Amino acid sequence: WKKGLAKLELTDSLYRYYFTGEWKCYNRKGELEKLEYYEKGHMIKDVLFKTSELPSFNDSLAKQIKVLYNLYYQYADSVNYVKRNYGAQTYQYKRMMKLEFANDSLIKLGIESITSKFGYPPKEMVGEEYVTLFFLISSYDLSIKEKYYDLIVSASDNGVLSKRDVSFFIDKVKVGRKEPQIYGTQFRWKNDNPVY
Repeated sequence: WKKGLAKLELTDSLYRYYFTGEWKCYNRKGELEKLEYYEKGHMIKDVLFKTSELPSFNDSLAKQIKVLYNLYYQYADSVNYVKRNYGAQTYQYKRMMKLEFANDSLIKLGIESITSKFGYPPKEMVGEEYVTLFFLISSYDLSIKEKYYDLIVSASDNGVLSKRDVSFFIDKVKVGRKEPQIYGTQFRWKNDNPVY
């Protein structure tokens, strides 16, 4: 359940409806679990709270994971823009790639710090950010996937991560190792047909 303010504006000949200001988010028991803050429909920040459903919630850990997620996208648009407009052999592109590499190093250090201290943090500890960590690990190359392979599989076995999502992860690792897939989730297109 959410409670807050919204605006309806007429711009030119179109109506625009969007959230604004503070929104209170409640769980099924009616407990305040999150405050969200919006500017013109875009959430600019949120504050999470411990509830009876999330009694071991660690707000600072959830924020740390969110910071890693934001870092992941920090240079993505710039790298693509520079490559498209200047080319991959230019100084500008090489400079952006150095920044992207340094940024990725920070993210990988953050993942290592979190997992070495907490293992794979469950939803009760970090709220919805528990899937963000899985996304980050899944997005990197084979060496990172292999590094956290046992942690991810164990999190699935313990009910922390969905078995369906982890099946994609397992098959990605298998394909990266040039081994047969287990679940058949990975394919590429060849002559308008999927090849597994």
